[in-house]
Amino acid sequence: MYTYSKLLGESRKAVAQVLNVPASTVVFVDNAAPGTNTVLRNLVWNPNGKDEIL
Repeated sequence: MYTYSKLLGESRKAVAQVLNVPASTVVFVDNAAPGTNTVLRNLVWNPNGKDEIL
């Protein structure tokens, strides 16, 4: 029988293979708003002022 955590881990691994990234860097969110917030809250700004967000 499958459990949520096992299926989540398998899904993260599958997406990671497609994106060619470590599975530990793949995160699923409910929809675009929390996803955007997660990204923006975890950006590390470059102090030289050359960072841009479009």
